[in-house]
Amino acid sequence: MNKLTKITPVILTGLLALNSCEEKPAAEINDSEQRIKENTPAQQVDFSPQLAPVISQLDTQGEYFSITNTDGDLEKFCKFLDDFVQTLRQEEEFSDISSQVILVEVMKELGLDNITAKGQSSLNKGDYYHNRTFYQTNGKRTGLLSLMGGGATPYIGPSFAPAGTDLLVEFEINFKQTKDLYQKLAKRMGMAEEAQMTLNQSLTQGAMNLGDILGKFNIRVAMMLDLQADSSWTGPDGTEYPGVEMAMRIDNAAWLWQEYGTDYEAMMMAEEKDGLKIINMGESTDTPMGEITPSLIVDIKNDRLWLVSDIAQLEKYRDDSPKLASSENYLAAMDGIPAKGNALVYISHDFCQQLTMPLVSAIESSLSTNDYVGTYASTTESLLAPLVQWFNKSPHGYTWALANNSDGVLIAANSPMASKGVSVTNGIMASTLTTSVLFTGASTYKDEANKATCELNQEQMQKAIRSWQNIYDKPIGAPVDRDEIFGLNAIMDLPTCPVDNTAYILLDTIPEVGTCYATCPHGHAPENTEGW
Repeated sequence: MNKLTKITPVILTGLLALNSCEEKPAAEINDSEQRIKENTPAQQVDFSPQLAPVISQLDTQGEYFSITNTDGDLEKFCKFLDDFVQTLRQEEEFSDISSQVILVEVMKELGLDNITAKGQSSLNKGDYYHNRTFYQTNGKRTGLLSLMGGGATPYIGPSFAPAGTDLLVEFEINFKQTKDLYQKLAKRMGMAEEAQMTLNQSLTQGAMNLGDILGKFNIRVAMMLDLQADSSWTGPDGTEYPGVEMAMRIDNAAWLWQEYGTDYEAMMMAEEKDGLKIINMGESTDTPMGEITPSLIVDIKNDRLWLVSDIAQLEKYRDDSPKLASSENYLAAMDGIPAKGNALVYISHDFCQQLTMPLVSAIESSLSTNDYVGTYASTTESLLAPLVQWFNKSPHGYTWALANNSDGVLIAANSPMASKGVSVTNGIMASTLTTSVLFTGASTYKDEANKATCELNQEQMQKAIRSWQNIYDKPIGAPVDRDEIFGLNAIMDLPTCPVDNTAYILLDTIPEVGTCYATCPHGHAPENTEGW
């Protein structure tokens, strides 16, 4: 009997078991069909009392509402998988699978059995949809659920980010239960000894080991980005973008610097100011987004770390100037979102516009070309134009938040798209958005990549001609023997432009210093050839 024959009954049994969970009585199906035919209203549904915590977290009067009791479902599925694995173990090539790998127990150690019900709702608010998803756990936070931290607390980002902040991302990370979880899973995989060795390792001599770090690691991170209208930079697509100011605050994390960073303070020119330890992370750097002077600030008193792109802006994050928390747009975007939580994302209307600018640029670029992209330009435009308008519909921006409470985990969002579970509409919208972004992004950055490769080819050919000139002591203006420079057993192969493999236009004589030996027929040329 082959392996497929042995495991087929197990697979079929499992699939039948899963399918039975979804079946509905024939009477219920027929009743629904009859009600649709007669266009009569549905009767009031009486929910099980155990689902009340889920219902209380959702909007039941919106365009979408669903609730599912999942208690025990995952355990049944894992038992089916355990039977499947047990069948595999009977085959010689799979006999080394540890008998300790019991997926039902792994699932429980991961804390996934804590989820007993799930609900979803979506309410049309005009410029956006207010979506809510709730996982009922009865307040249990073990395994993976512990990574999101404990009970919801006030967000820290809005309290320090300037009122005009365009992007805020905040989240809590709690690794305190990770050590025990890692040890349990490793034991099941027959790797308990290796796991303990890993946990006992220290990153630096005399410092805490990894296990101790995990036992103490419970931080809150808030990152903000503010677009600067008074400065700009040119993106790879040639579009002008506003400058950017960035900052990050990490609470409950000063101990990390005390544990690992103090040895580097002298080397990194640390200085004390107003009770803060300021460490320059490097010299002032001129980037496409403007000049950046990255700095790390250690606030021992408040057990806090700061990372800022411009140390001169630190004070405004700590003073009494208007903050995002009191911003009219932020407050409007937070309508219906929990005031306390474990994670938060806010994106302003201006930032939405900046995100869609590359799409608009790609549309315009594709319409002006005659290549593959241009052939489908009208299709591209018809797909992307509505998306650009849709994504910029809310004048206040959008928000997403996750909050633990005594009944479970709530995910709430004010979004441009309605959340309707696994539906055809969501599938189409998600596929369209993904395809459009990838399509335009690929076409834009493919052009930039081709240009960069072409310029590199020209530089390499310039180096080859200079090497040949030096080897044979040839003067400027001397005839070039291309067979000695390009080809098999020569200095290099003769490249072509990556756009369409067109040959470069080559000079017949050794060029003057600073003059390119090769010219691209598409006009690609290095900006600076001084010293070539």
